[in-house]
Amino acid sequence: MQKQSAKGSEAERMFAVALPAGTVAILLNTALLATADAAGLVTARGGLLKLVASWGVDCFQLAGREDAAHWLTSLVGGYGFRTMFHLLVGLAMAATFTRLLGQAASKHPIGVGLGAALVVWLLNAAYVLPATGQGFAGADTLSALGVAYYALAHTVFFVVLSFAVRYRLQRIGLLY
Repeated sequence: MQKQSAKGSEAERMFAVALPAGTVAILLNTALLATADAAGLVTARGGLLKLVASWGVDCFQLAGREDAAHWLTSLVGGYGFRTMFHLLVGLAMAATFTRLLGQAASKHPIGVGLGAALVVWLLNAAYVLPATGQGFAGADTLSALGVAYYALAHTVFFVVLSFAVRYRLQRIGLLY
């Protein structure tokens, strides 16, 4: 049984911090990436979504469900779905960040934000993007400026998230 307090369960408190903080960070990140798109600078192209969707398509095809594989491919290709996936992954990262690093972020927001950005960027650069045929950090499909701008937008997400988590923890008195 989970501990309860006057301010709710630990999970409720974590989400009370992570959702508003994550919303600010992922909306800023999305705006930065949309600005690059509007300027004609190709940056992120949904590497994680491509990887997850390819697994789903493979599963459907192995099950002999070509119709479902085609449907999934069409679904994930839409702008609305890609954007919603991006926002939800950002919120999931915010919840994970808050749970694992919230206390540290409340004391050292820049260092914790930069450290989290580096770890997640390296996982994406070394595993996700190569697994989708984009090469290390997307270098096979992006210009050097595109790679750098994506890294900047990614880092902004984590640093803003770190400061927003600290702010939320202080505001609701939950520096745990």
